[in-house]
Amino acid sequence: MFVNESGKTSRSSKGSPFLEAISAECTAQLEKLIATSALEGFASLSTVDGRVFAHTATASNIQGSRVSALTSSILALCESLSKEVLLGPCDYSAISSVKGSVVLVRVPTAHQNFILSVGADSTENIAMVLRKTLDAAQLLGETLDRSPLHVLS
Repeated sequence: MFVNESGKTSRSSKGSPFLEAISAECTAQLEKLIATSALEGFASLSTVDGRVFAHTATASNIQGSRVSALTSSILALCESLSKEVLLGPCDYSAISSVKGSVVLVRVPTAHQNFILSVGADSTENIAMVLRKTLDAAQLLGETLDRSPLHVLS
């Protein structure tokens, strides 16, 4: 749920010029991440409840709404496992396959309600994908905290 500049709540960033401007700024940061790192894949900023807030991809078949829903579910499972087995919070999750890798990171904001997921093809080293994702999450968190946007659980 989003609270816009006038104090009204909404379940989406769509329709509000204020929220759309913040989403556009975040999308530009994601596009820069993809362009400067030569990643073949995607970068998606989602809310913890599985809604897409900003998304960019090099292939049109990677849908932001689907990535956001899956990201939310995977991170929730990782956090549950981490709390149960390691007795502490999950910092990030990394998935590796023959075709590439995906890294999921909770974006460090005041309310901790965003997740960044970045996917790259197999030409990119997973350690580099992790480093770039962590750095991008920090910048996105600063952008979100700098704005008057408030995200509620």
